[in-house]
Parts: sequence; structure tokens; C-alpha cells
Amino acid sequence: SLTDAYCDWAAACGLVPDKATYLATTVLDEGQVMEDLKVGRVTYTGSAATACLEAVRSGSCSVTDYPASGQPAPCDEVIKGTLAAGAACVAGDECVSGNCNTASCALGAVCCVGACDAPLIAGVGGDCGSYPTTSCVAGTFCQQGSAGSTCVSKIAAGQRCVNLGDCVPGYACGDDPITGIGTCGVLPAEGEACALSGICDAVDDYCDFTTGNCTHKVPPGGACPSGTECIDYASCDSTGTCIARGAVGAACGSSMDCLSSLACPTNQCALPPAAVVCS
Repeated sequence: SLTDAYCDWAAACGLVPDKATYLATTVLDEGQVMEDLKVGRVTYTGSAATACLEAVRSGSCSVTDYPASGQPAPCDEVIKGTLAAGAACVAGDECVSGNCNTASCALGAVCCVGACDAPLIAGVGGDCGSYPTTSCVAGTFCQQGSAGSTCVSKIAAGQRCVNLGDCVPGYACGDDPITGIGTCGVLPAEGEACALSGICDAVDDYCDFTTGNCTHKVPPGGACPSGTECIDYASCDSTGTCIARGAVGAACGSSMDCLSSLACPTNQCALPPAAVVCS
């Protein structure tokens, strides 16, 4: 299943200590989607679900690869809205545009009805610098220019770039050590020099500026003198030590002390309440 694929990836890449922990601390609330499927507000495409699953399974721990860099493009096609612009809605997934405008609803209101509005995500050549469209479809990025911001295709390896995410999957924008110009290239692996960019390729590595090399993130119990060395399922405490984030029932001061989707409502890590399903 897709959940299993994400579990395996998260455990392999250091986001959680193991698969069992991921399952016990991550909320995958699909109640609203199932209700919308039942009444026809959304559709489900099995072939897209299969492609999404394979994309997650084949993803590496690289920050430039799926699923670390974002949701694989096939996953965007699994659930699609059927409601046209102006139709009543309670969730963005219900709209063809993907955007349910609930600006008129009171803050915190449950099941408040909005209306399907203009898309939030622009395609190639689309304007990505004007509200509400401020992002681009998968495989593109928002390029800023004198005439405005436009969604353009991601840049190939070896080509000039400006921002980290401008490049095609597998590559990132970093300064060329000779020219100092941003170029799409491969980020340093564990053990390789990283002082120039301060960024490493793997999500479970960090740039150790004492050695100048990419180093595996520090597990619970290890030292974190700068506060940024800990593996993702741990945090750095006031003594400079990596402390494991809490599972359900663990003491906490905020949700940052807890694993994955867990909240900290009463100084104890807990699963958030199930989302209300709107009919």
C-alpha cells in the first residue's frame, strides 16, 4: 500500500526510528475523501495510484528526489475534484481547480461552505506571482523576471540556476567552486565536502562545519553543539544533547517534542482528534 511505501521510506531515511513508530504516530485521515468519493465530488484513478506507489517506492533519501522533494506528480492525479468554478465546496480536493475559497468562513469554523475558485497552481507559462496562484505544477518552478513571475520547466544538469529547487530531479542549484555561478549539479554525499553550499544530498546527513564534510545526523544521546545535528526523530535539548522525540503519552512542551503527526494538547504527546467529515 501507499502507507507502507511511505513508512519504509521514512524509516530508511531517518525521519522515524522504524516502521512501527511511523504507523503509531502518523495520522492518515481519509474520511472526507471517502465521503466525497461516495457522493461524486471527487474521482479516483487506479492507474495514477499505482504510478504514485511506484514513485514513492523508488524514491531515494536525496533531498532532490521523491518523496523527499515533495509529492510525486502521479500522486496529484489519484484524487481529482469534479466541481466547477463557483460550485459550493468544503475542501479543495472537491474542485476541478483544487481551490475551495473559504475566506468568508469564520476562523475555526467546521464544515463551512465555500466556493470553487481559480487554481492555486499554474501550468507551464502561467503566472505564479499573483494571488491566489503562487506555485507551479510538478516539473516546473516559478521564475522571477522583470515582467513578472512565470512557471517554466526545471533546468537541466550543468545549466545556470538561481535557487536550490530550480533543477530537474536528482540535481540542485549550487555555486560552482570555480566560477561562483549557480549551476545545477549533484549535492555532496556523506563524507564529501559541503562547506561551499552548507547542504548535503541525503535528508539524513548534515553539513558538519568543523570538518567541512557531510556527516550522518546524530542519533538520540549524541551531542548537538550547534543545535542542528540531530536525526529528524530527535531534537537538541538545552544541554546540547539529541533527545528522542516522544511517542504517544510522552511528556512534551510543544508538538516539536513529539513524533510525526502527534500534538501536545496537555503536556503529553497524543494523536490529534479525527477530522470532522462534512456531508
